[in-house]
Amino acid sequence: MIRALPVGRSLMMVLSAAGAMLAPQLADSARASASTYIAIGDSYAWGYTTFASGTVSSNGDRGYASRYADHLATLPINAGIRPTVVNVGLSGENSQSFFNTSVPRALNPTYTADISQSARLTQAITDATSPIRSISISLGGGDLISVATAPDFATITDSERFGRILGAMNNVTNSLLTILGDLRSRPQTAAADILVLGYFDPFPGFPSSPATPFSGFAIAQLNGVLNLVAQQAGARFINIAPAFAGREAELSHIADDAPLGVNIHPNVAGYEVIAQQMIPGPGTSAAMLALGLVATRRRRATV
Repeated sequence: MIRALPVGRSLMMVLSAAGAMLAPQLADSARASASTYIAIGDSYAWGYTTFASGTVSSNGDRGYASRYADHLATLPINAGIRPTVVNVGLSGENSQSFFNTSVPRALNPTYTADISQSARLTQAITDATSPIRSISISLGGGDLISVATAPDFATITDSERFGRILGAMNNVTNSLLTILGDLRSRPQTAAADILVLGYFDPFPGFPSSPATPFSGFAIAQLNGVLNLVAQQAGARFINIAPAFAGREAELSHIADDAPLGVNIHPNVAGYEVIAQQMIPGPGTSAAMLALGLVATRRRRATV
């Protein structure tokens, strides 16, 4: 004679047995869906907002990187699991310092040694325990800042200023081609969705700035270079400039963080706008993945 169990106890036993059988499958599903998102670059990548924020340690899971990671969790391939965010960005980085240790890295705790961002990126790729499906790059703005903050920049002619800006663009082009070429040549990142982010001109939000007369030209040149390099590597160029046009003071700290007219970084709302630009339209991801694979094959064919 089979003894009947109380309904509550019987139900608990059934649920426990089902859970035990499903647990390995769920664990396997989670492992399969988990991914890694790497953010590369300068203070924009690192999520710098106010000058005060630039003095506080952060692993960079903030700014557009944090918001984009939240979006990635909603994709079917990630099954609701937020990717691991590895942000190797550094405030003050430019396309030249990316390959050396001239920029302080103490405020980004993901750096455990005094190594270049290039070396830290290699480390992050090697150490990743889940597929690297997304990479974002913000690099080039620091090159313009280096030009604009040269001691003689205010006294040289407009022609010389524009010449230096174009020279900086040459540096950005060569460095990004190297970085993107390296990413496309690595098996872990060859098929990743790579986003090359453009920049916006904040100075219309503070018209009295001495940078206003040439900032529009400089940003346009930089965005043009970034777009061309991204296309060559099968990456997505993210043109954020139109979304900030006419809203520079609203979406950045150019006019509300002392000293006024100096802080060119987005505010919290600005980073939200950037993240929205990063989210592709229907079919874009598949198309860019195909372009990335084509770029990778072409590169391998020429080696």
